[in-house]
Amino acid sequence: MHFSSALCLASLVLATPIAIPEGEVAAGTPLVERQLTGATENDLVRGRCGDVIFIFARGSTEIGNMGTVVGPGVATQLKRRVGSQRVAVQGVDYAALVSTNFLPGGTDAISEAEMKRLFNLADTRCPDSQIVVGGYSQGGAVVHRAMEDLSQNVRNKVQAVVLFGDTQKRIDRDQVPGFPTEKTKFFCAGGLDQVCNGVLNAAVLAPHLSYGSVAVEAGNFLADRVV
Repeated sequence: MHFSSALCLASLVLATPIAIPEGEVAAGTPLVERQLTGATENDLVRGRCGDVIFIFARGSTEIGNMGTVVGPGVATQLKRRVGSQRVAVQGVDYAALVSTNFLPGGTDAISEAEMKRLFNLADTRCPDSQIVVGGYSQGGAVVHRAMEDLSQNVRNKVQAVVLFGDTQKRIDRDQVPGFPTEKTKFFCAGGLDQVCNGVLNAAVLAPHLSYGSVAVEAGNFLADRVV
């Protein structure tokens, strides 16, 4: 099956919400925090500044600006740990096309510019907020390219980054260029997701679609690195 055709079929899976098991919800958690963050979130662009701003770039062909595979679950766990009123969530409105995966750097300049714009907006509109970041599949490439092009002042406000099935992991030698490795966590489905090794046709295989299972772990990683 051709890669682009296979990804179109995989998008049917990507469009299915992945709920966090009820067992992960602590007793007494308010209903608003039990609900999964949506496939589209625009707190930052609507003017809401939390103590923590979570900026997330979804994978190719996913719906909304957060997708459904892992972004909403990570945001939900971050809110659960830090407090829903303290966290603002913002998805990256980039095209997430299949074709742009094959460009140098793993995405296109317009997508990089949009994520960079959100970083800078968080800096100017919410100067006292801490920033945490996530990216899935091509969204990982968008994170790499945007962060390597940020000013050092803005990059210093980023407290942690989580990346899932990141297409640029091997190319950029297991790091986001210019960002501390100790503040970065890669998820590669226990080594089974070959997308992390740059094999893009593995994007339609089960390991690459499995990251909802580590949303709680990723949310905890982010929460542990903010005040």
